[in-house]
Amino acid sequence: MKKIIYIALIFVAGLLAIFFFGKQMITKENTNKPTLELIVYTLSSSDTEKWNKVRQVETEEAIYFITVKELASSEEVFSNIIANGAAAGSEFVKKK
Repeated sequence: MKKIIYIALIFVAGLLAIFFFGKQMITKENTNKPTLELIVYTLSSSDTEKWNKVRQVETEEAIYFITVKELASSEEVFSNIIANGAAAGSEFVKKK
């Protein structure tokens, strides 16, 4: 009878060890975050100076490297956004 109890205890201990080891392997986080380049377009030099102080932003999901470009008008901003493929459009519509 003692032999059966010892075998059962060893079996239960083995199952618990496999369960906790497997759980640890499944919940192990990926430490390699993707890195992305983020382009910030500004219209004023004061905004450009503020954004130039921020070189990198890190979130839980990714690391963003920030590039700042100052442009003269909002039309240039939208043209660059379209040229970079972040938006689609063919021409600007001006209201009269």
